[in-house]
Amino acid sequence: MGKQIHIIHGYGASPSSHWFPWLKGKLIADDHQVSVLHMPNSSNPKKEDWLETLANKIK
Repeated sequence: MGKQIHIIHGYGASPSSHWFPWLKGKLIADDHQVSVLHMPNSSNPKKEDWLETLANKIK
């Protein structure tokens, strides 16, 4: 089994935006465990909310 990889989208994006689904598929094909995290309120992000999400999703 490969590595656990977390993909974090940026401002105004979502897990299904841009090239994230493609990258997830490529990494899974290379036997990695991959999650594309949904970050809250990406159009008006709050640092504290994003840090909390990361802390809760990444162990």
